Amino acid sequence: MKKRTHWTVSALKDFETCPAKYEWSYLFEPKDWAAIGYTVVPAKGSPAMERGTEIHQTCEDYVKGNVTQLHPAIGPAWAAWITDLREIGAKSEEAWKFDQDWHPWNPGDFGTLWLSMKIDAHYPVGRDILHLIDYKTGKPWPANIEQVEVYALGAFAMYDDVHTVHGSLWYLDHEEPHDKTFTRAQAPKLARKWEQRAARLLDSTEYPKKPNRFCGWCPYSHKKGGPCGYPT
Repeated sequence: MKKRTHWTVSALKDFETCPAKYEWSYLFEPKDWAAIGYTVVPAKGSPAMERGTEIHQTCEDYVKGNVTQLHPAIGPAWAAWITDLREIGAKSEEAWKFDQDWHPWNPGDFGTLWLSMKIDAHYPVGRDILHLIDYKTGKPWPANIEQVEVYALGAFAMYDDVHTVHGSLWYLDHEEPHDKTFTRAQAPKLARKWEQRAARLLDSTEYPKKPNRFCGWCPYSHKKGGPCGYPT
């Protein structure tokens, strides 16, 4: 079984929702699946996830100028906003990686990768403000706004001259963005919060099943032929 030394927002969300799901998604290798009687690894995707990935990809390609049309599911209001991103030269789909001291990290650097994130789009507003955007599909979940804290911490680490980060979740199947703003003065407290949560994930050695309201959608659920006994 793999041993991970870094985390992502998605991985942490899976771990906190159900440690077993995290183990099966991120740590299990084919030999581990074979050991519990699975010759084919359960697929992690779903039609909704595949649709979301497709919409994300067209947004990325459009903002970068690689395609001239957005996904047909994107309505005219969002299309206008995404067109604005392209016209102002917003950076699209950048991968940010950091070591445990929140220093930007690249392969070959001294030290170990600790945190990885991908920023769907971002651009400066004036001299010291950065606007970060994360595309979302499906139903808005209020808890998702919390992940913007991690992106804001990444922005403060990447850009020394940024003092304010305005983060937005763009729910492309709905009408309104969900926004939250952070200042650099908030960063130390936020960093401690996420460092503690990440430590619980990375230091864990046991991954018990944790029944929850999302079990019916889990690819490892009993009803979908997975190794979990829930839901029955």
